[in-house]
Parts: sequence; C-alpha cells; structure tokens
Amino acid sequence: MAHEFNAIIVGAGPVGLTAAHALSNAGISFTVLERRERIEENIGATIVLWPHCIRVLAQLGLEAKLRTIGTELQKGSHQTHIQESFGIYPLTFARSDLVSLLYSSLSSPDQARILPNKKVTSITTEPESGSESAHSGRLKVTCSDGTTYYSTIIIGADGVHSAARKSMHKLSKTPPEPPFPASYRVMWFTFPRPSGVGQTSACEFHGKDMSFQLLNTTSASFALVDQLVPGPPDNKPAPGHVKYTQEDIEALAAQAGHLPVEEGVLEQWSWGGKIVLIGDAAHKITSNQGFGLNDGMIDVVALVNEVRQVLLNSSSAMPSEGALQQAFQKYQETRKEWVTKNMQTSGFTTRLSTVRNTLLWFLVRALFKIPGVDSFLINKMYNPVLNESGLVFEGFETEGEPFEGKVPWRHAVPKGGNN
Repeated sequence: MAHEFNAIIVGAGPVGLTAAHALSNAGISFTVLERRERIEENIGATIVLWPHCIRVLAQLGLEAKLRTIGTELQKGSHQTHIQESFGIYPLTFARSDLVSLLYSSLSSPDQARILPNKKVTSITTEPESGSESAHSGRLKVTCSDGTTYYSTIIIGADGVHSAARKSMHKLSKTPPEPPFPASYRVMWFTFPRPSGVGQTSACEFHGKDMSFQLLNTTSASFALVDQLVPGPPDNKPAPGHVKYTQEDIEALAAQAGHLPVEEGVLEQWSWGGKIVLIGDAAHKITSNQGFGLNDGMIDVVALVNEVRQVLLNSSSAMPSEGALQQAFQKYQETRKEWVTKNMQTSGFTTRLSTVRNTLLWFLVRALFKIPGVDSFLINKMYNPVLNESGLVFEGFETEGEPFEGKVPWRHAVPKGGNN
C-alpha cells in the first residue's frame, strides 16, 4: 500500500512552529505533536530575533505581524551598528507572544495539524510488506494517551530533553551522547516596564560569577540573571529535566540561579533517512547572545531546503531512504560548523559577562571602553554570524530582499519562486 510522504514534528515551540510554516509553504504534509496541554501558554522568557532570522520569517509572510508584537532594540552602539549593517534592528519578544503569532498565522487546516497534549513515549518502525529490513517503511509514533501516528520522517524540535533524540539512539542502537554540560544556571523574570526605562533599550551588568541582562518592550521588562554553578570545573554534566516550584523560586531567588544553562553540539543529528533533530534537540548554547532560537530557525531553513530538493528530484512521490539520509547529512554539514562557532562565541560572552578570571576582568574594565573596540568586535563576531549563516528558503514565492544595509547579504532572498 502506497503512503503519502509526510513528516511529524515533535514539539510546538517557536522552532517547531516555524518548521510547520516552512513545510506548509513547501507543500509537504505534516503533523505537530506537542506534549503540553495548550499550544498557546504564557510560559518562557524573552527572546531576540536577529536580522537574518527576521528575513526568514519575512519569507513566510510574517514580518508585518512580527512588528506588532516585537520591539526594536535601538539603544546603544551595538544595536545601531547592526541596523546600519543589515537594515533592521534586532527585535525582542515575549516567547509566548511569538508562539501565539506563529500558531495563529497558520491556516485553519494547518492549525488542525497542531495537536496538544501529545507526549511522545516511543518511536518504532513499521516494515513494509515484503521487505527484509526491520527498519524499512513508515515510522510509528505512540503518545502517552495511547494514540498513534505514522510518518515518513520525524523532525525532533522538542528541546534539550528531546524524546525524539532518545528514540533515535534506541532505534540506531547507538549509546546516547553524554548530556550537554552546564557551567551556568539562569533565573529569569518579567515585570511592568518602569516609566523611566526606554522601551527600545537593553542593558547588561557584569560581576564576579554573575551577570544581569535587562530587555525592555513597550509594556514589559525582562530580566535574566546568569550565575556560575558553584564548584570546579567548567563543563559540569547538566542535571536531568529540572522543575522548580514557586516555593523553590522564592527560597532561592537571592542566589539568582534555577535552570541549568547547557552548552554543547551533538555529533549525531539524524538516523538514516527517518529521524532528524533541529534546534536545542541537536545543539544548546548559553543565552547571553540570544543565538539559540535563531540557530534553530536557520536549522529549519537548511533542512527544509534539502528535503524539498529531494522531493523535486525524486521520480516517485516517495523518495528513497538513501536520498533522505544524504539530505539529512548535508543539512548537518551545512549547520554544524556555524552552531559550534555560535556556541563558542556565546559561551565566551557568558564567561566575559561573569568576569571569570583576571584577563576577562581586564577586557571588561579596560579594553572594551576604548572607542572603536566594540565596533571591531561586532564586525568580527556578529556580522559573519548574521551574514554567512543567514540562509534563506529556496523556491518560496517572495517579493525579494525585505531589508538591506551596508553589508550585502551572502544568501540573497530570491524574488518570485520556482515551485
């Protein structure tokens, strides 16, 4: 019996919902399984979208809506340099607002494919009749409520404690990779923006083993406190999936640290042509630079471009597992170098912000105060990330480049489409 090519996305966070938009635009059938009871919940901290990812969402027709919920970070030479280079300021959002926008912007039929309260408990293979391989055929996903779903491929967008990743290792009979290490922990909170604080401003305070970031939107302020986990050395194994009660938060607020901040890039991002990981399921970085979500969205671009090309090149409606496996490997090769660089850059910034040693103290207190040093570092650290890794969707119908600055985009947004 022939089956339609389709994908199951595990996880309906910002990266998973971006993947849903991308697959819909590419004409690929999908289902999203989310473990939470509701898709739209007021959870999570603030997030920042850098210019290269605003371009991605502009390709999906979401730029105008983004501006209604986001706030441009305009204050400071850092943000001004970014705007001059790429034609737009970074935008900051409440995570819950971005999730709501991504979900509500889907068509009604696509929204019906987003299924809440679907905690994935197992992924198995269902061999095609007549096949000698136990791993041929469709994938069967079983959820905690007993429901089952079938797909050609599974995209794991379910975060650092990924159920898709665990199933991938079980199916491939490879030992799971060690947990991402966590040298830091973070506490975040939000409150009404004080009247004397600019709504487009961001500030950061550095101190011994601790840093404080404040991002401000039109109505709210979001604060993040990063703290070194006590005791040597760096690269401590992260604890399991940590949950804290309100009592825990109140009791430990003075110590400013609750959730582990993992860092790492996996060696294995996929299994065969069946399961592939994106976002925090494949790589995790510290939050100081706001690269995490952005890396996940660019993952979506790279992966969907590869899968779409496989489907276009296939002589049948169901491409071979080998072709999909090559696509997944090419996706990883395209992304791994950049996410590794971003992890290292963000990790350095976190250690710089928490003044880990005498050299970093000198950089913070002396070198960075010299005029022109910040612009030099932005050119060396940020421009390559935003430009070189700023992939765009291929074949999507667009009106061309949404914004331009002094730095030409290496990967130009095509005008029109070739679907």
